[in-house]
Amino acid sequence: MTDLETLIRSRYPSVDVDKLDRREQYELAGAVRNQQRLVESIQDRLVDVEIERDMLSTKVDRLVELRREAETERDRLRDRIEELTADIPAVEPDRVVTAFANSIGDFEELERSGYSVSNLEVDLKASLVQRDDGMALHLPRLTEEYSADSLSTIRFGVRPTPPQQDLELVRVPHVVGRSRETARQLLAEADLSVGRIESVPGDPGDMVVDQFPKSGDLADPGAGVDVVVTEATSVDVPSCLGLRLAEARTALAEAGLSVGEIERVPADAPDGTVVEQHPPPTDDTDRGAAVDLVLAETEKEDEEEREEREEREAKEREERGEPVRTVPGIGPTYAERLQREGIETVPELVRLDPARVASITEAGEGRVRRWLEELDAVNEDDGRGNDGRGNDGRGNDRRRDDGR
Repeated sequence: MTDLETLIRSRYPSVDVDKLDRREQYELAGAVRNQQRLVESIQDRLVDVEIERDMLSTKVDRLVELRREAETERDRLRDRIEELTADIPAVEPDRVVTAFANSIGDFEELERSGYSVSNLEVDLKASLVQRDDGMALHLPRLTEEYSADSLSTIRFGVRPTPPQQDLELVRVPHVVGRSRETARQLLAEADLSVGRIESVPGDPGDMVVDQFPKSGDLADPGAGVDVVVTEATSVDVPSCLGLRLAEARTALAEAGLSVGEIERVPADAPDGTVVEQHPPPTDDTDRGAAVDLVLAETEKEDEEEREEREEREAKEREERGEPVRTVPGIGPTYAERLQREGIETVPELVRLDPARVASITEAGEGRVRRWLEELDAVNEDDGRGNDGRGNDGRGNDRRRDDGR
């Protein structure tokens, strides 16, 4: 029996080797050898695992031993700390704060003498000690010696206290029932000034009907007193006869009126001057009403002459500086607020940024822009059938503001 047959029978005794041909015997013998090598490899790995297990077990034992040694050292150091701090004098922090506060209280004697403490600096040098009842400040032993650098210090300065000057208050005078100008004079005599002015409809006009602070109240010198002033509902119509259109518009605006329809007729008067007006002078009319004007026209103007006249009148208005009240939409209240800031004429107004005008008048920026647009329209339409106050010459009001 060959070695091959012996190998097969040792692994597979039930197999009849004589019935296998040579190729089958070789294949079966190869499988047997592979199984033997696999078994040997597994056995070698088991040996390696057992060696690693023994090494890890040794390391664990060493770590356990080191832990016991560390715990022993910790307990020893804790006992040593307690031994060292057992006789160290210490005081609770609240006692230190109380003692320091009491020493500060002694400075009241200085204040009563006309002096005060300034530039107080505290440099507390102490270590903290952990005790069973909490933290405490470590104080030096009486027998210990310390250098000057290790001592706590308190530095402060003493200076004379300047005498306190009491501000004398003034009593607010009674200005209700007085005219605006009289109220201004009374307040000035009391070392006060006119504050915010609010307008309300009422007759007679320009009269103070309310004030704040009230009469008899005390106020700081120079403080402003807010007043509510009536704005007459009816006004006297001023005379515009002999005035040019721009001058008539200014006179009417100052009286709280506006220009209505404009008509030009041949007349023996300087060209462009007012020869008739409706309502006539000295009549009463509602505030804000329109006054129709009739202008003299000496001869028919051609297009070039008309443009020259319009340019000349616009230049005269610019040089003269019409009051801000002539701007469509700006009434007495807005004009008063502008005048308080030194803005009294149209040229001064148009040089300002719309946001600045809105801040002064307390009007919306959109409304301010409409004022300026209306002002541009006045410059374009003046002398061409438009009255320059937002009316189209037919009595139709194009203004969109409330004219406060």
